[in-house]
Amino acid sequence: MKIKAVIWQEDGVWCGSVPSLPGCHTWGDSYEHLLEMLQDAIQVCLEVASQREDQLDLASFSLQYAASIFPESEETA
Repeated sequence: MKIKAVIWQEDGVWCGSVPSLPGCHTWGDSYEHLLEMLQDAIQVCLEVASQREDQLDLASFSLQYAASIFPESEETA
C-alpha cells in the first residue's frame, strides 16, 4: 500500500499530514523522527478506520514527500 504524505518544515519542526486520512497529522524534531511518527499515525488512523468500518479509497494512496529546498549558504558554495 502506498500512502501520500505531505511533509514540510515549520519553525524548526518537521510536520506531516496524510490528506487521504482525515485527522492524520503529526510532527517530529527531525526528519527521521517525523517519518517514525508518520508511520505510527498512519497505523492508528487505519486501525480506527477499520474499527469504524470506514470505506477508504485505497487505490488513491501513494507515498510522496514534499520538503522545502533552501539555497546553499555562501559557506558551502
